[in-house]
Parts: sequence; structure tokens; C-alpha cells
Amino acid sequence: MSVVGKTSVAVFAIFCCLTAFYAPDTQSNLESALTLMKSGNWQQAELLLDKELSAAEPAPRALYWKAYVQFRTERYRESVSLLREHLGRNPDDAQARKLLGLDLFMVGDAAGSQAELERAVKPLPGDEEARYYLGRVYFSRQNMPAALATFKEVIQIEPRSVRAYNHLGQTYEALNEFERAQEAYEKAIAIDRTAARRSEWPHYNLGVLHVKAGKAEEGLPHLREALQVQPKFGQGRTQLAVALAMLAQTEQAKAELEALISDEPSNADAHYQLGRLLLKTGDRAKAREHLLAFERLKQK
Repeated sequence: MSVVGKTSVAVFAIFCCLTAFYAPDTQSNLESALTLMKSGNWQQAELLLDKELSAAEPAPRALYWKAYVQFRTERYRESVSLLREHLGRNPDDAQARKLLGLDLFMVGDAAGSQAELERAVKPLPGDEEARYYLGRVYFSRQNMPAALATFKEVIQIEPRSVRAYNHLGQTYEALNEFERAQEAYEKAIAIDRTAARRSEWPHYNLGVLHVKAGKAEEGLPHLREALQVQPKFGQGRTQLAVALAMLAQTEQAKAELEALISDEPSNADAHYQLGRLLLKTGDRAKAREHLLAFERLKQK
């Protein structure tokens, strides 16, 4: 899978419609900033928010929205600082706590993230996203029972959530409940096939589940579908090669890994898998080259 990480920041491009919880204030600077944010013009929006915050009596929500802009532009520590200031004045602002929870997760403070998200979900009973990210925090902290319960809550709120079913499957996997994991992935895939914006992850995770179980032939179509959704998906290409090698399609597996390394020279796992494959085919010199590359890249 890939549970979380800073490379996954795009999937956190989130949350509430800009006006879902906060109607625009009457001040023109804030209204204009909100309009710019809706179109993704973060730089100009921030300039207007700074102008608003420099006023004698700035709009009370301006600080929150500047923190939101910082979050969307990946300046998480700056966003944390502003949100703490905002929450010092508005401690009951659940949306601000939700955003703070995500910021803290992105800077590596999983405990702080959990605390803020737990506080945020209580006054937001229908908020699917707050619970979804809380479930991810629980998962990352190895609290699988809490993660399981939270992803089930997300599905109750949003029964067609591909990401919730996908993470439910991962949680079942972590609990060694593989049949339930497969069911969850299959549900995610069924929903994903009719989604406007598709996800490679449930296809990939189900494919890998089969491969790990020694059922490469069953896993192969799911891995191929993941790559149809996201052709440049390095993890998917690596696992496709693993499945091909298990099915004795050695040359195809080798070609896949060589092409991947050409595209991604720093892909440590691809070097490792190619090294292993070359050892099996007797090419020890090239195998050593790729296994040394794997060791070098893992140390970075």
C-alpha cells in the first residue's frame, strides 16, 4: 500500500468546500480571497488575506483561511502556527482543529494529529473526511481496531467511498483477515469503476494480496488494471514484474524492471527485484550491480 507519507500530499487536497462551514464575510478582501481560492489562485488569495489581517479590525476568519492557503501550498509548519493562534481565540472551531490535525500529520506528529482529529470529529458527526484521516492516523500508529472502527464509520457516512473501502482492506490485511481484506478491495474496485476520478490503489492492493498468497495468476489482472489507471505507477510496475516472474515469464519481468529503472533510476525496490531475478537466471555480475544499487539507495 502506501499508507501515508509526504509523497501522498496530493490526496490530502481536500476538505470542505470553501464555503461549507464559513460563509464569506462582508469584507471585500476576504470575499475576493475566497473566490481566488476556489479557482486555486493561492498566491493572490494570500496577498489579499495579508491585507485583510493588517487591517485595524480584520475579519475573524481571515487567520483560518490564511492557514488553509498555507496547508494547500504545503507549508504545514506555518499553517500549524497560524491555526494555534486562531484556536487560541476560537477553541470550538472544529474545522480549524481538523485542518490542524492534517498539518500535524504531515509534519510527522502523529500523536498530535490524532488528538486534534479526535476533538474535531465529535462536533462534526457527518464529516466523512475528518474520520477518514483519523482512521489513517490510527493505522499509521498501528492501532488497527480503532482504524477498523473508524473506516466503518466513514462508510456509513459515505457508502461509495473508494478510499475508505481501500483502507478498510489494508486494515483487515494488517489484522491477518485476508478474506475480509479481499472483500473490501473488491467493493472499492466495484465503486471505482464508475467513479469520475479513478484510483489505482484498490486494484494494486488486491493484486499484491493475491501475489503474496502465491496466486500470481489472479493478481496479474488487478495489477494491470492499476497501471491502466496510473501508467507511471512505480510500485505497480514492480509488483507486475514480481507476478510475471512467479509465473515463469522471466523475460517479460526483466523487461518491465529494466524499463522501470530507466524511467526511475532511484527506484530501490526495482533494483532489488531485478537483482534477485538476475541471480536466478545466473547473471551474477549484473545481479550484483543492481543489488549494490539497492543497498546504496536504501542508505540515502
